[in-house]
Amino acid sequence: MSATIQMTDGQPHFSAAEMQRRHDVLLTAAGEVGVTRVLSVGSNRTGSAVQWLTGWPVTREAYVVTEAGMPDTLLVGFYNHVPQARELARDADVDYVGPAPVETVLATLAGRGHEGQPLGLVGPVSAHLHGSLGGAGIEVVDLNAAYTRLRQIKSAEEVEWLRRGAELSDAGIAELATSLRSGLTEHELPAPTGDWREDLWLMARAMREMSLAHPAVSELRRGHQIWTPAVLPLTERWMSLWIQSGLSLELALRAAITTSLSITGIVDGELLLRGMKRPDPSALTWVPNARLAFASERDPDADFELVVRALIAGVHARLAATEDRATA
Repeated sequence: MSATIQMTDGQPHFSAAEMQRRHDVLLTAAGEVGVTRVLSVGSNRTGSAVQWLTGWPVTREAYVVTEAGMPDTLLVGFYNHVPQARELARDADVDYVGPAPVETVLATLAGRGHEGQPLGLVGPVSAHLHGSLGGAGIEVVDLNAAYTRLRQIKSAEEVEWLRRGAELSDAGIAELATSLRSGLTEHELPAPTGDWREDLWLMARAMREMSLAHPAVSELRRGHQIWTPAVLPLTERWMSLWIQSGLSLELALRAAITTSLSITGIVDGELLLRGMKRPDPSALTWVPNARLAFASERDPDADFELVVRALIAGVHARLAATEDRATA
C-alpha cells in the first residue's frame, strides 16, 4: 500500500488534508455565486459528491450538508448502515435519514439556521426535494457544473489512488490471462485422489487459500451471519469425504462438523493476526516465552498442514476407538 494511502481499521482513507482541501474548493466555488452552504445528494450508488466529501459510498440514498466552520452532516438511507458510515465518514456527524428523508433534510437545514440564505445543490435532486426546498422558502442554486469542474482536476493524492487502482486492475487482468481456461469455476476444488484423508487435507488447503485471497468474504459471513453461496458446495464435499472414512454416519457427521469448525477458526485466527501489530518490545520484557514466540520465524503453510493433518488423524482415531468400544 502506498505511503500516501492511509489504512484505519482495515479501510483505506484519504488524508485529513485531502478531505479538507475538497471542502475548501467546493465552498470557494459556492461562494463565487453567493452560496455559503451546500447540500450534496446521492441515490442508488450515484451522486459522487457524497463519497468525495465524506468517504461514504452511497447505497440507496444519502445527503450531506456542508458549510464552513462546522462538521458535515451525513444522513444515510438505511439505519443498519449508520455504524459503518461513522467508521468511513470519520469527520462527519452521521445519522439515519429516517422514513421521511425530505422532511429530515429540511429539519437538518433548519437546525443549522441561515434562514433566507441560498442553498447550493449537487447531485441527483428529486422533484419532491426540490419542490419542498422551494416551499420552505429556500432559494436553490445548481452547483453541479462547478462540482464537475472541480473533479476534473485531480490532487496528487487522488492521482496516487488512481495509480494504485490501475495497478490492482492490471494485476487482476494479468492473472486472468495466465490462469483462465475453459470450464474453470470461481471456486475451484482440488481433484479427488481416492484417499479420503488426503482429499480432506487438499480441501482444507484450498479453503484456506480462498479465505486468505478474499478476506472480505469471511468478514461478510461473520458480520452478517449468512451462508455465502460458495460455502454450501464445500460443506457438501467435506461431509461426503468424512462419510468415506469408515465411521458410522452419525460419527462421520460429528467429525466433519468439529474439524470444519476447528479449521475455520484456525484460518480466521490467521487472518486476524495478519492485521495485528506485534506487541511493543517493552511489553515482552518479563514474559520470555512469549518473547520467543513473537521472535520466531514461522512457515504458516507448513504449520497449517501440520495441524490439519493431525486434526484429521486424531479425530478419526478417537471416534473410531469410540465406535469399536461400543460394538465390543
